[in-house]
Amino acid sequence: MALLKAYTPIPVLTLASAGSLYITRKSDQPAWPTMPTLTLIIILSYWMIWRGWLYPTYFSELRHVPTVPGFPLWGHIIPVISEECGIPQRRWHRQHGPIIRYFFPLGCERLSVADDKGIRHLTVKNAYNYPKPLRAKLWMVRILGEGVLLAEGPEHANQRKTLNPGFSISAIRSFTPVFWEKALLMADLQRRELDMTGEPSISFEILEWLNRCTLDIIGVAGFGYEIDSLRDATLPIRRAYRLVFNFDLTSRILHGVQAFFPASKHIPAQMNRDMEEARDIIMTEATKIITEKLEEAENAANAKDVLALIAQENMKLKQKGEPGLSFETMRDQIMTFLAAGHDTTATGVTWTIHLLSIHPEMQTRLRNEIREHMPFLFDPDFTYDRSMTLTDPDRLPYLDNVCRESLRYIPPIPMTVRESVADDVINGYKVPARTIVYILANAINRMEWFWGNDANTFNPDRWDNLPETAVPNAFMTFLQGPRGCLGRKFAEVEMKIMLCVMLSRFEFRRDESTPDPEEWKMWRLVLRPRDGVTVVAKPIIYPSNKPHVDKSVSEGKGFYYNNPSGTPPNTPVYSVVDTPEDSPVNTPPESPIDTTSGTPVGTPSESPVNSPPEAPVSVLPERHVEPPVDTPQGDAQERNHRDFLVRRGSRLLANIRPAMVDQNEGLAWLAGRRPHY
Repeated sequence: MALLKAYTPIPVLTLASAGSLYITRKSDQPAWPTMPTLTLIIILSYWMIWRGWLYPTYFSELRHVPTVPGFPLWGHIIPVISEECGIPQRRWHRQHGPIIRYFFPLGCERLSVADDKGIRHLTVKNAYNYPKPLRAKLWMVRILGEGVLLAEGPEHANQRKTLNPGFSISAIRSFTPVFWEKALLMADLQRRELDMTGEPSISFEILEWLNRCTLDIIGVAGFGYEIDSLRDATLPIRRAYRLVFNFDLTSRILHGVQAFFPASKHIPAQMNRDMEEARDIIMTEATKIITEKLEEAENAANAKDVLALIAQENMKLKQKGEPGLSFETMRDQIMTFLAAGHDTTATGVTWTIHLLSIHPEMQTRLRNEIREHMPFLFDPDFTYDRSMTLTDPDRLPYLDNVCRESLRYIPPIPMTVRESVADDVINGYKVPARTIVYILANAINRMEWFWGNDANTFNPDRWDNLPETAVPNAFMTFLQGPRGCLGRKFAEVEMKIMLCVMLSRFEFRRDESTPDPEEWKMWRLVLRPRDGVTVVAKPIIYPSNKPHVDKSVSEGKGFYYNNPSGTPPNTPVYSVVDTPEDSPVNTPPESPIDTTSGTPVGTPSESPVNSPPEAPVSVLPERHVEPPVDTPQGDAQERNHRDFLVRRGSRLLANIRPAMVDQNEGLAWLAGRRPHY
């Protein structure tokens, strides 16, 4: 039976060679080519007849597990590689039950588990019996390093113990100013891009923006290191992650091959060269960060970032005689945090924006809740102060529901793979050592036996009235147990703050001229839209009952809207806040004079009550203010307006800069002088 269980071809090669030699000696045929021919025939027979048919069908210890119909020789690889990650298994679970067996080519058996008892066994009760397979680690280590995500057993427990303080509730609360700062900056830059077009709305790819924002957040909050990719999208570190997530046909093929044959990374193909270039860039950046910041963090009395907290905890452990983290291990943690800490959150927010863009009623409801709890985000006269950082986004129930439902509906990490170290039993089925087991969040999160008949519907309200079957293991976006996501709370708070800022600035709808991103999902570390998510963003304009000079958006930005006749009661009417009086653009046309008041008809009166406040104009820090682009064929009016903004911004900046004494004061300056449209 031990021979029947053999999964390596070494015994077969030995028997084939011995048998070929024996047959050759007993026959009158020459040794060449008789012996190699017989050896080849025996090996092919082994793989095709034994491994591809007889063993999985009649002898495998997994043969009693409900099996997806199909011939084991070629298996079910076509639907697995041609459909979205987790979709085939979702379908098979519905047909065959919560634990299923299916095949990769040549009879390679795979298990998928999707019920509460089995998942709890894999992730909590016996988690360390199911590490990541070596082949998967060899592929992921190129980008993630050997950090906590890929560590196993006691090494994983030690790393996690050291890292926990950096992701505590108190630590995350101290990082929220960074979340607000970067989210506000991203929205400012997006609005600036819109203003440059002179159009009422703009269509842009949201995933790239969010990747840059979350990369900057993890740089500052994680390592006290300003990456600044929001202002400079050409930085090497951003190029590295673009190379990692390149989805051209050749890259997709080689990515699939490397999942089974890690040695294929040495093939001289462009994808492999890109991956090596990306790895070198990420490794260099991580080494630079740890070299510059580690000593500073260890000597700091008050740690202000994850790395400093980790360094302090590391010193405490070493002083107690416990194993700490080496320089190389801490460098690999940075590689892990850079990749897992920015792309997963960015992808989650991207999918949320997409889902809200196709459900405008949900978007409006969420925006109204944000306005109710965070009115300062919608107030054109709002000036930022430190109390803003105390605002808890977790207190917004519908926001919480939307985030959870989005992460359930499209989990950024759609699956994780494990390999049993020793024989085990799952749900009454014996699982021999070296069995590959999949935990597919993209299947589990949509199973009807957990979520009910509307499991395939995006419905944030379900979280207010969950069925009893919706146990914690029904939501596997962050995994569970000792291998659950260490940065879960960090990501959730970051995600909520970014959504609050974005939805207070823009109204989003899907760009119908682009492919539906839900039909073109690609998986490589995260489940991303192949071509990104392109949305049409229209700036939010604030409620106002003031008289107005009615001008179209295409004519300029210095105008007011009044309540149009026939507007239903309690319906918010929005107005764009006026630009300063000395703007060379958008001067309203001459209006007739009211003979009784001497005031132009249709314009605001000069009384203190009705006079509109001058809107503050947002400027970026001095080193980032760009001069107007002098294009000979450009629009002279557009250039004049940009020149005006730069001149006025410089005056504001001269008055504001002396007050910026620390990071929080800088954040106050940034939010208080952001554009208020």
